[in-house]
Amino acid sequence: DKTGTLTQNVMEFRQCSIRGRVYGEIIGDGDAARAAELRRQMDARLAQACEHPFPFRQSQAATFFDTALYDDLRADSTQARAVIEFFTVLALCHNVVSHVPDAQRPDVIEYKAQSPDEAALVATARDVGFAFLRRERDRVVCSFLGHEQAFTLLATLEFTSARKRMSVIVRRGDGRIMLLCKGADSVVLSRIRAGQDRLRQATLDDLELFANHGLRTLCLAYRLLGEDEYAQWRTGYDRAVASLDDREAAVEHACDAIERELQLIGGTAIEDKLQDGVPETIAQLALAGIKLWVLTGDKTETAINIGYSCNLLNSDMQLIVVNADSPDATREQLERGLREFGDFHADLSFSGGGGGAMAGVAPKSVGAWRRLVRRSDKKSEAKSDIKGGAYDMERRHGLRGVWDNVRTRNIPGAASSSSPLLKREAPLALVIDGHSLKFALEPDLAPLMLELAVRCQSVLCCRVSPLQKALVVRMVKQGLGTLCLAVGDGANDVSMIQEADVGVGISGEEGLQAVMASDYSIAQFRFLQKLLLVHGRWAYLRITSMVLNFFYKNVVFTMSLFWFQLFCQWSVTSFFDYTLISLYNMLYTALPPGVLGVFDLDLSAVVGMVVPQLYKRGIYKLEYSMARFWMYIIDGLYQSAAITFLVVYTYYFSSATQSNGLDSANYDDIGTVGAFCVVLTTNLYMGLNNRSWTWVMPLAQLFGLATMLGVFFVYGVMYDTVFSSGAATRIFAQIDFWLLLVITAVLCLMPHYIAKFVRSAWYPTDTDVVREIVHGFRRRRGKGKRTTASTRPSHGMLNYAASSPHKEVPFGAFPEGKSSPTPAGGSKQWRQQWRQRQAAAAAHTMEGAIPLDDLTAPSCSQVGSPRAGNVDPLNRPGVYQGVQYPETDAALISCLHNLAHMGDPASAAVTSTPQHNILKRLS
Repeated sequence: DKTGTLTQNVMEFRQCSIRGRVYGEIIGDGDAARAAELRRQMDARLAQACEHPFPFRQSQAATFFDTALYDDLRADSTQARAVIEFFTVLALCHNVVSHVPDAQRPDVIEYKAQSPDEAALVATARDVGFAFLRRERDRVVCSFLGHEQAFTLLATLEFTSARKRMSVIVRRGDGRIMLLCKGADSVVLSRIRAGQDRLRQATLDDLELFANHGLRTLCLAYRLLGEDEYAQWRTGYDRAVASLDDREAAVEHACDAIERELQLIGGTAIEDKLQDGVPETIAQLALAGIKLWVLTGDKTETAINIGYSCNLLNSDMQLIVVNADSPDATREQLERGLREFGDFHADLSFSGGGGGAMAGVAPKSVGAWRRLVRRSDKKSEAKSDIKGGAYDMERRHGLRGVWDNVRTRNIPGAASSSSPLLKREAPLALVIDGHSLKFALEPDLAPLMLELAVRCQSVLCCRVSPLQKALVVRMVKQGLGTLCLAVGDGANDVSMIQEADVGVGISGEEGLQAVMASDYSIAQFRFLQKLLLVHGRWAYLRITSMVLNFFYKNVVFTMSLFWFQLFCQWSVTSFFDYTLISLYNMLYTALPPGVLGVFDLDLSAVVGMVVPQLYKRGIYKLEYSMARFWMYIIDGLYQSAAITFLVVYTYYFSSATQSNGLDSANYDDIGTVGAFCVVLTTNLYMGLNNRSWTWVMPLAQLFGLATMLGVFFVYGVMYDTVFSSGAATRIFAQIDFWLLLVITAVLCLMPHYIAKFVRSAWYPTDTDVVREIVHGFRRRRGKGKRTTASTRPSHGMLNYAASSPHKEVPFGAFPEGKSSPTPAGGSKQWRQQWRQRQAAAAAHTMEGAIPLDDLTAPSCSQVGSPRAGNVDPLNRPGVYQGVQYPETDAALISCLHNLAHMGDPASAAVTSTPQHNILKRLS
């Protein structure tokens, strides 16, 4: 979702178009003096325009400034009547509830509304001089330029996502009945009466201008009704409301019948600013391999402008705008998009990990789109023969919509709006409006829509209803076999959130409906970075590690019982005592898998945020695959066989005897020794798979081993004739037992250890590379501490963070003047000396290994003092916010940032060195 999810959902009325004339001056946040001057002027002009005192204006909260509005109001002209009609619609056509918070100040009125847009519209009308005061049963009391007026509310035609408009029918004081309507331009403009072509075109041009500035637009219109016409309509409307069969359709039909032949007044423009950190968050998620689709109810121009502002779109992209008014025109535009770009862009969904055998969807070939186009061509030819010339005109109109001049002229850097240049190799972005999306979601067009959408880096759906949001999610889930995460903040996003695999609700201005229906709740969109790139990646690694190790330890234990049947001729004789079998999963090996699933992590939160590409391992399904699962099973089979045969044959060929002269090679002793070997090996194996060692894992392993020893010492000695037939009192005195513990552990773990070493040294993953970088930086930092204190980098980050008025300081945000000079013998000289020392041994370097010190790491002074005119890429709002790191890791963070953002002009300007993105090379 866009509104309230990517934006703040704090609406500010900025501009309006009344009868073809634009009112409103946009003031930037930094121009407070100009805003204060305009507020004083507006207060003075309003006082002059009112014959009676008007105390309801709240000057400090006003966001609409234009003194020319009062000049037109003072003139006795058509424009003055249009201004009065415009703000009359704003003051009456709503469901706002007025509230006086302080009884001592009755002139201060606050408005409570279901939508922030509606409250902003009514508040602006109040500040201009048309104040809505209160409701009294079926009466609406207002104050227009100091004159109190009362209107009788006859009917309210509610706004719905399907209607995209709202209307009220009121009776004026002079007895006339008026219908006041506001809604989306696509709906209202189709219902105006004939003879308004010039006004319609002028209003459209103004709305397009507003949308190009990223403002949300609405159209206003009205109609005068006769008494007989209203009475006849009211009879049909009451019948529809009381209907028991298909009530909603009947009410909609009655509303549609009266909302016709409207007189257009103008349009409004409301600003909804982006939240902090939205562009940076979207850029980080794109680097992580996540495909972003935005589903919004705004018009196309507004959505495109916001798309550029939040990094969803960029100047290098080729926009494909689908804007059709029929199923055939939609098909033509989708097919042309595939013909133009299908051979130049691969299916990004499957290269990004979607589909596959586990998802039940087969990957598509490069030319898969051709079969769909051929099938649709045959259908189109049959339809064109029937429809004739009218259909040809419709097709030609639809073809122009693929690169509509009005919409592609907003692309930064476009040479000409009249002849948009096709960039076939450039990344694609698909923009489709709600009317076309309605046809594209049909079963016969959905495959074409998906074929084009999966070749695009971003998809932007405009003017969509809540139901269409859910249908888009369902189409992607079923058509691509990939996981979908939906993010929304309002009740209109609940269906989308529930349809997705994972739902995230944002607790914003529109209540908690989305939060209550979601799996996770966050306060702002930028927190999605840490939720996905840190906690999401950690959870994926921990769960896969826990599941694999849990299967492994049970395979080792169970298959040991199987191998023992070879020596007892399949008599189902148990290798272990039944007490050991009962307590194996309950006590002896219970904690290590849980520790892996809760505490294990490969890299810190800081690194996960700086290098979002690490998230791709989850998208590519590399951590948990059938191949890796069977490797753990094979490892368990080998270790169970090694333990069983080694223990049995050791005691079989042993000549050791007990103190009473009996042979020590008995069934009870062998089973008890084997149980100890299994418990020790599995605990050590799971510890070996731990990515970061803390005190928790050794404590969990010691708990399992100590519990087993405690059971044998206490329970086995007290009941020596029952528990393993007294084995506990015999095996601890045998040297064979202690030797077998060491030999079996080494024999079982050595192949796994060698395999892990070979894989990390010769075939490292992205995670291995980053872990080596982190280790190398900290190792060199430790050497610097031991040699001289002057080489310790210091930026004063902790002091700056403590003294900053902001509670959340983006890590990597270096304050000016805090950087220290470059230490003597910096990283560049150190790398040169290292290369000279290692030149003799270069021929013996392991093939495929990555030389750690060959990475481009900027010095501390370079990072702390960016060149003039350039912005430090780490010192931007929203990047890595909410994560703190030690000040000594500043150079490490900068190095990782440069690796993750290859080709970033800001990074290149800061470092003045070429970017070597090893992560991209490996991925």
